[in-house]
Amino acid sequence: MIKQDLVTVVIPFYNASIYLNKCIESVITQSWPEIEIILVDDGSTDGSLALASAYSAENIRLFSLKKGGAARARNKGVLEAKGSYIQFLDADDFISADKIEQQMLVAAQNPDKLMVCSTIHFQKEDQLSILLPSAYEERFIKSTDDPVYFLTRLWGGLDNKGAMVQPNAWLTPKKIIDKAGFWNENLTLDDDGEFFSRVILQSKGIVKTEGYNYYRKSAGAKNLSASQTKSAYQSLLESALSKKEQLLGRTGSYDANFAIYRLLHNVAVLSYPNYPTISAKALAELPPIDRKFSVDVGGSKFAKTLNYLLGWKVTRKLMAFKTKLA
Repeated sequence: MIKQDLVTVVIPFYNASIYLNKCIESVITQSWPEIEIILVDDGSTDGSLALASAYSAENIRLFSLKKGGAARARNKGVLEAKGSYIQFLDADDFISADKIEQQMLVAAQNPDKLMVCSTIHFQKEDQLSILLPSAYEERFIKSTDDPVYFLTRLWGGLDNKGAMVQPNAWLTPKKIIDKAGFWNENLTLDDDGEFFSRVILQSKGIVKTEGYNYYRKSAGAKNLSASQTKSAYQSLLESALSKKEQLLGRTGSYDANFAIYRLLHNVAVLSYPNYPTISAKALAELPPIDRKFSVDVGGSKFAKTLNYLLGWKVTRKLMAFKTKLA
């Protein structure tokens, strides 16, 4: 009988008692037999630790840390991992029962590549039977032997249209993570994007597989993606600067420069006018381009019209003023 590779599933959690059972059960019921689960508590105060402690098995290990952030918890999981492959899984999400098996069957023929599956976004679990992956996101998640091209396209370098890959969708050889380095524990917003950009560039390509990642959209107040604090925007800037160094360190192509321009300009817009220093730093790091760039200020159709007539800085100031009045 051929020995199958062990997959380590790293599940960091903080006050996730509502969803943690579903998440863990989705791993326990995986069709791939060789799995270990590493649960890392990030200082929960809601009973999540007790819930996790109830799972007792030889292949399940639990660690409890003082509150230090998801990146730190994930790094603990990587340090403790015995598997040849790593599956990161957020505590409020889950994966289809065949996700890891589908990806491991492909991994056997592609040892230096990353596996990625489709993501289904949902708010209520009773909707799952009728939901499909985003057709828009699927355009960007394609098999390729060119990691530079994958990131350039993902970040909008080809047509000013980009997307993201939710971390649970990946299955990653641990040897690639060892080359890329740990999660940056100083980042809060876009720490996953920064980490996986390093991982992708250390790989020899990406393979799209069967299986599904189920990503819960209603993460509530703990969702850092909704944060508008100075530290969150500073993190977004640092992540974009890291991406710039990584990608442009590999290629000086016109499309890659446009992708980085797009990322940094987005930081400048989002952080303005509340954090003008961060916005100015992002603008100062823009690479030169000569392609027409369409600025997205967010907000309503009216805001987009104002942007066209008055420019993005005036529009963002008016949007901020309206928010204060609300």
